[in-house]
Amino acid sequence: MKRSHFIQQSLALASALVLVVLFQNCSSVMSFNNNSQSTSQAGRSSGNGEGYQGKPGIFYRVAPDQKCGSDRVVHSTIRIEGERTTLSLLNSSTCAMEDSLIDRKSLGGSSLQDELLSHKEGVYERRDSKPDLTARDLILPELWCTADDGDQKLDVIVRTEPATNLSRASVRATGLAGFAGREVKRTIAGASLKFAGEEFALSFDTSDAANSASFQATVSGKKFDRKLNCRRAGKIDPVNPVAALACPTNYLMVPGLAGYTDSPFCAMKYEPRANAGVAVSTPVGTPWTNITRNQAITACQANGGSFDLIDNNQWQTLARDVELQPVNWSAGVVGDAGGIARGHSDNNPTNTLAASADDNNACLGTGQTCSSAVWSSQRRTLRLSTGDWIWDLAGNADEWLKDTITRDYNGYSQISVMPNVAGLDPAALTLFGPTGNYTALNAAPFGGLGLAAIDGFGGAIRRGGGWQFDGVGYGGVFNVYLYDGPNFAEASVSFRCVYRP
Repeated sequence: MKRSHFIQQSLALASALVLVVLFQNCSSVMSFNNNSQSTSQAGRSSGNGEGYQGKPGIFYRVAPDQKCGSDRVVHSTIRIEGERTTLSLLNSSTCAMEDSLIDRKSLGGSSLQDELLSHKEGVYERRDSKPDLTARDLILPELWCTADDGDQKLDVIVRTEPATNLSRASVRATGLAGFAGREVKRTIAGASLKFAGEEFALSFDTSDAANSASFQATVSGKKFDRKLNCRRAGKIDPVNPVAALACPTNYLMVPGLAGYTDSPFCAMKYEPRANAGVAVSTPVGTPWTNITRNQAITACQANGGSFDLIDNNQWQTLARDVELQPVNWSAGVVGDAGGIARGHSDNNPTNTLAASADDNNACLGTGQTCSSAVWSSQRRTLRLSTGDWIWDLAGNADEWLKDTITRDYNGYSQISVMPNVAGLDPAALTLFGPTGNYTALNAAPFGGLGLAAIDGFGGAIRRGGGWQFDGVGYGGVFNVYLYDGPNFAEASVSFRCVYRP
């Protein structure tokens, strides 16, 4: 009998990328006032009226859903050349840029960097070419905070990649080396915008008319704990913006995905452990295995009325979210040949493994070395667009889904090449496939997406793959296996619960 592994649906990248860059135009919330007080904090010249004194070039501002016809366009540009400073504003009626000369003293800048400047409520970024607003790798400055205490100046910039919701912070300070590109976790709850990372915390209240933020960090050995004056270039929401959802302990919030899950839900961070017949998400001990599909439903529902076994739509939502995060791919690029990490799937050791409360201990028990920052094909953690890490969604143990299957889909292939299977039921691509087209990944490890064993059916679905799938390319987050019925159980089969309040 063929071994189980569910086909991962790789989320169709380019089509699913919806860039939501909401720039607020309310000057009391989003803008720096260009008076002497605010210039002393945000301007290059500490309020002496000199304005921006940085490099010449073209600076671009992106505004919310700014379009001409069906095309996204930049809101405005500022061109600095010689003594001339030109503001070009988009005329939304004619789709033409209209130029006017402005006083350079009206621009705000910073003595610590010259890639950003401000004009009225907008933050502009200097670029060598016009930004491609449809590009998956577009990165935008989201928050720019400064302080000026005379001899000590401080500049904090947080940039966000809208397609992945990945944020990175850079800090410059007078007399200190600072740092650049440090990954930080971004969270939004109401008016609160927070970024947190290694020895870094920045909290900004978008409803605060004073535009101040609380900042705690260690920069080149020096500790900072103070208020900063900030400009918010714009609100950059993830592809599926959601309100914060309170999840149970060791559950993670998963943003909804149109066509699968219209609202967010919470999923177990870890494969479950048994506690008096109740499924518990914990890294301690090995997963609950040798369990049938219906027993798994009962174990999840034993937690209470809002708990259940994960279904295929929720699995697809998780898998496609994971697919779009570059950090999950071997070279840090979605679709690269090395593929997505597929967890403990190489049959070494020949058993399921306990997890860890430390997400950096991501290769625990596999004999490999990896972390959140160091990739391995056997890395057991996958990052979500929220910044959270989920364990063993690929590998370690197959996982039951709640759905009942009443037919097959006429296909047996690696997930990456599933679109090329002759006679394949097209519904399989939506039910089990990724967002992107990875048919070019037609050799091991086949993008690390897994195997689609969907040419027969026993009535139940398992996904993700287990430790015993030692054939290269057989494990992965889209792995799908339809052959067995709901009463099947073995040592490599587990499950995962979800919570929806």
